[in-house]
Parts: sequence; structure tokens; C-alpha cells
Amino acid sequence: MKRKYIIIALSLLVVVILGASFVGYSENKFVNTIKFYTPQNLKTALKENIFFISSLRSKTNENKKDIKRIYSKIGNLEDQFKVEKNNINFLLSQIYDNQEKIVTPMIKNVQLITTEKNNTYKLKKFYYPSLPWQYNKKKPAGYLYQHKDLIFVASGDGVINYFNINDIEKESLELNIIKTNIIDLLNDENLTNSSKVSIRGIFIKNKKIFLSYAKKVKENCYNTSIMSADLDFQSLSFSEFFTYEECSKNFSNHTGGRMMNFNEESFLFTTGDGQIFSEVQNSNSMWGKLLMINFEGDHKIIAKGLRDTQGGEYYSKDKIVIMSEHGPTGGDEINAIRLDEFDKEVNFGWPIATYGEIKYITIPENKFTIKDELNHKKNGFKEPLAHYAPSVAPSHIMSVDNFRSDFNNDFFMSAMGNVPAPGRRALHHIKFDKDYKQVIFSDIIYVGERVRDMIYIKDKNKVILILENSPAISILEAL
Repeated sequence: MKRKYIIIALSLLVVVILGASFVGYSENKFVNTIKFYTPQNLKTALKENIFFISSLRSKTNENKKDIKRIYSKIGNLEDQFKVEKNNINFLLSQIYDNQEKIVTPMIKNVQLITTEKNNTYKLKKFYYPSLPWQYNKKKPAGYLYQHKDLIFVASGDGVINYFNINDIEKESLELNIIKTNIIDLLNDENLTNSSKVSIRGIFIKNKKIFLSYAKKVKENCYNTSIMSADLDFQSLSFSEFFTYEECSKNFSNHTGGRMMNFNEESFLFTTGDGQIFSEVQNSNSMWGKLLMINFEGDHKIIAKGLRDTQGGEYYSKDKIVIMSEHGPTGGDEINAIRLDEFDKEVNFGWPIATYGEIKYITIPENKFTIKDELNHKKNGFKEPLAHYAPSVAPSHIMSVDNFRSDFNNDFFMSAMGNVPAPGRRALHHIKFDKDYKQVIFSDIIYVGERVRDMIYIKDKNKVILILENSPAISILEAL
């Protein structure tokens, strides 16, 4: 019996020695001597057929080291971008001898874009003093709003600039910097650090400026709230305008935050689900809703069952709200609510029904996916006008009537995307049927960058875009 155990022990020792010899790195002289005298074809055969687990473990460790080195390089690049952005902004202010504005030059020759439907556009880009999205922990580059002959830009980290609308015809933009108390009001270092905590939209009405933002309700717990200030071109003193007690510790990008002009008494506002899926169908919760808010801060729920509506417009011509919605994996939607539905608390179904797929998490409330046809209507929810699979990552949607002479009841929907893919990093030109039940025309204007926000300048027949990969303020014109 003893002899048997000795044989087994010696066999295991031989296996260990051989394993160490053929797999991985060793400083042991005896092991390295065996390695040296063992034929290469025998070493390869032993690695692949006997010691393959150890071999895989060794490769995994090497891959981990490579990944660690890559992350380190990415971190260095992010830091370098921050330094370069500050240097560029400083140099521009010195060149034009003005600390209260940044004159931003064109950064690229005019780009011509021809679509599949043979529509042609030209695009020019101006430098925008923000960090590229991909090096800023996915913080939005900024949001746009037109007020008379001025274009306001609110960056994701709380800087507010404006420039004259006539500058878009020139070779540079004069971005006038407005002083604010935003950093003091929020008292959250994540706003200015690389993080997803950010400003989420801008709206101006009745001599007031409104910003939607990620509010820290308590430590690591956020919701989407609104601050406001009297409109002033020198200094803005913001205070809290609209908020609520609910917050999410897994806020992520499910923020909503779009404010839409509606009438003289109120505006519309979207909230994301904050990944609090169980509350989206709850009419007593703010998660996943479209709200109508008057200028005293009182609100009314117009719709629920929304996942993350980051774009929308009240199209007064047809008395209808058109909204763009992020789906899970696929299932991005365009939704619509008529004015005569405002008292019905329209339900768009999320998270019970979606035309996407739930892949990476478990949502107990979810019952219907892309496998189930008409899964909204059949279950008492309102069907979207359109849905997209795979995802196009929509950011905003707006009317562009008369952008071209043949544009009437036409819309542009901007698209982002973590990585390039068909329909992403582009503008979608869309027309709906007269009853707003389906898309009857679609064309794609490939821009080549994430389009965070856009506005249509009717007097100029031009669309201004915030692009996030450069980043850039860009001007789109039809030819």
C-alpha cells in the first residue's frame, strides 16, 4: 500500500515538474534545463493535450496584464486631453485678449454628405471647448437652445456660453462665457469630474433659463431635477425649480431630461427610469414619465412607461408631441401623444413591453419583447410610431419644415452610439403618415460622430449640432 502511495506521489511530482516545464515562465534551473532539452514538438503536444488548463491560465494572466497596461494608457490619454483642452482654451483667450469669451475656429473643411435617397448636405465644424465624450466617462458634451438671435450652449459639466446666430456664416464662433453659481449650488464634484453626473438639457422661456441636471439627493443617489435663473448675459444665479425625493443608486444614463416648449403657462419634461424599473408603471412615482410643469413648479403626469426619452418636441402645427426613446438592446422608439390624449395618462409599456431584448440584467416586470408582435397594443399600451432593432441610440427629434423646399411635416432624429453601426452617429430624416401611426419615409444623413443635440434655425435654414467625438459645434445645410 505504501509503495502505491509513493508511486502516486512521485507521479504527481513528475506532472508538476512537467507542467512547470512546459507552461509559463520559471526561474528554477532544474525546470529550465528540462525545458531546454525537451524537443519543441513534444513541449507543444504536452501543452495542447495534457497541460492545456495551465496553458490557458498562463495566457489569461498575460491578457490581464495587457488589459491593465491598456487601461493605464487610456487613463493617460484622458489626462492628456484634459490638459490639452485647458491649453487650447487658454491660448484662444490670449490670442483674442479676452478672458470672457472663446473664439472658436473652424476645425475641418466643409464635408459633403450624400444620402441613399440622393439628398445632399454640407457640414462644417467649429472647435467646441469640451472634452471628447469617449475620454470623459461618457458625460454629454452639451445642449443647445435658441433665444432670439442668440444660441445658448450648456455643457455637460455646467459651463454656459452663447454666440450670435450670424456667426454660423463666418469662419469662427465667439462663445461668450456667462458666470454662474452652478458648481456651488450642486456641491457635487462629480459634475466637473469625468463622470456621468451632468447637465441634461436647457430651456429658455419668460425671461428665465432652465437647466435639467443630475441631482445628488443623498450620497451616490441621484434623480433628474430642474434649476432655474433669471436670464442675464453676465451672471446667472440658479436655484432649485423642480425636484422630488426619489433617487437611484444606479442612475446610469437612464436620465431623460428633455424640456420642451408647450404653451405660455407650462412646458414638458421627461424623466428616465433611473433603472428603478418597478416604479415606471407607478403613477405616484416620477420615474419614466412625461410631465407637464407650469412655471410655478406644479406638475401633472401626461404619460408613463418610458425608459429614457432624451429627445422630443411639441409640434404645434398638428398638436402632437413627438419623442425619441432609448430601448434596451434594440427597441429604440419614436413615440407620439396627441393634445387630446393629455388627460388619459398614456402608457407606453416599459418595462412590461418592449421591442428590444433584455440581455444583461433581469427585469421581473418584463413580459413581452421583440418576439411578441404588437406587444404594446395587445396589452393595453400605446404602440410606437417606429422602433429600431438593432439600436440606433436616438438623442433628439425635431421638426425641420422648410429646411429644404420639399420639406413639409418632416423631422430629423439625431443618433449617437457607443460604437459605429448602421443608423448610428447620424441624422435620420423621417416623415410620418397624416395620422401619425407609422413612418412613410426614412433617409439617413451620416455625420460620422455622436450627435448629442441639435436645433433648427428657421431664419437661416440650417441645423446646428453638438458632436461629441471631436467635440464640435457643427452647421448642417441642405444643397
